Amino acid sequence: MSITASVKNLYNTSLPSTRSGAFYNAFAYPTKISPEVIALYIAVHTKPNDTVLDVFGGSGSTAIAALMCEHPTENMIALADKLGVSPKWGVRNAIIYEVGTYGAYAAQVMANPPSKSKFLESVDSLLGSAKEAVSEFYSVADPDGNTGTIRHIIHSDVVICPKCKKEFLYIDGMVNYEPLTIDGNGVCPHCEFTDSSSCFTRVTEVAFDTLLGTEVVHRKRVPARIYGQTGQKNGCEMYRIKTLNISTA
Repeated sequence: MSITASVKNLYNTSLPSTRSGAFYNAFAYPTKISPEVIALYIAVHTKPNDTVLDVFGGSGSTAIAALMCEHPTENMIALADKLGVSPKWGVRNAIIYEVGTYGAYAAQVMANPPSKSKFLESVDSLLGSAKEAVSEFYSVADPDGNTGTIRHIIHSDVVICPKCKKEFLYIDGMVNYEPLTIDGNGVCPHCEFTDSSSCFTRVTEVAFDTLLGTEVVHRKRVPARIYGQTGQKNGCEMYRIKTLNISTA
């Protein structure tokens, strides 16, 4: 196969691009191309010690690809064989320009990763400081009364029954669990009045918005399900925040 024909295979073939993993998740966007694929193009069109220029660097895909040319993966080698191309694997230099602050930062970190030990030390220090500063806000009591930690909270609107005029959680009157669905009808847990969910008026409240510097009216929402962990044991709605009364009766 001639060089021209083999390169045509490279451009006429849809090449795989991963939409998962640490590299993609660090700076995800729909058109992101895997560095393994870019490396194949670089290795076919350049020679070892050549310099690659990318003036739209994004999060550093080209920089990572240039580094991978020196250490091709088994998938890269197999893909080259499948296409019939003869890449020249070896060291490449790369110059990357990116105007986006986060993209430039991500590229710099991934192309020049820090020491693993120093990175872990910094992470442990940051997590320790965060835990010391906010741990009390995540304190919960599990079903046995032991101290647990909040993992996440599901909030619910508060609505009022048009018949008995009592408040209840939207999740308690309009959500079914077997199977899990949001019903078009609602049932008041106080008086069992049933009607379309739109007939139950959502309760509002006034709160001070620190950003706008004024009072605003918004829907009243309260925690409905609190998921937490006590040691190695995970729990769900039976966890309750110690300092917050969520009763709406």
